[in-house]
Amino acid sequence: MKKILIAVCICSVCLLALFAGASAPANNAAAWILLPVTPIYAEASLDADVLHFCAQNENVVVVGESFVGADGRTWQKVSYINSVEGYVTYDSLYFTGNASMENIKMVKVSPTQMGKKVGLYKIVTEDPVLELSDGENVALLKTNVDYGDYSIVEYNGEQYFVKTSELTDTLTYDQKIAVIIAAAMVGLLISSVVIILLYKRKKMNK
Repeated sequence: MKKILIAVCICSVCLLALFAGASAPANNAAAWILLPVTPIYAEASLDADVLHFCAQNENVVVVGESFVGADGRTWQKVSYINSVEGYVTYDSLYFTGNASMENIKMVKVSPTQMGKKVGLYKIVTEDPVLELSDGENVALLKTNVDYGDYSIVEYNGEQYFVKTSELTDTLTYDQKIAVIIAAAMVGLLISSVVIILLYKRKKMNK
């Protein structure tokens, strides 16, 4: 009986530790701002006073866990440069390595013109920090945020913005051109064979 009681106590402690760990806040986690002008609100409401406007890709520190506010949006409390503490919409943030298999899709970059490269941006209003050649692979991160003409991708462990029109999960621009050229060559070859056969048949009928 004593051994059973000890076992029950041990199991209870383990369960309590498990639940406590599951609800522990994600304090001091680093996050980055997604959009060019992201407000930090004094309260978890779009009607609250704005404490600060963050630029795209600025670093903030997460305080506690995200939560659903009275307006139905998901909010996150953050600390900015240890002087401003307020709330941002959760979709305004991204976390390094936070993507799961459900919100990742492997795609290729594809410029809209032959010989061009695809730019990867940290800030969309500035020059690209990297340029990729046609057909290089990137991981497209699916989020609930509308970035307009841009999507967010991961490349070599870093996250960047790229024009959505320059991403594809089928043939790239150069591959399409190659297919068209190959098809034209095959068509030309078939036409040449047909012409030769017709010419030979004409000669035989003379």
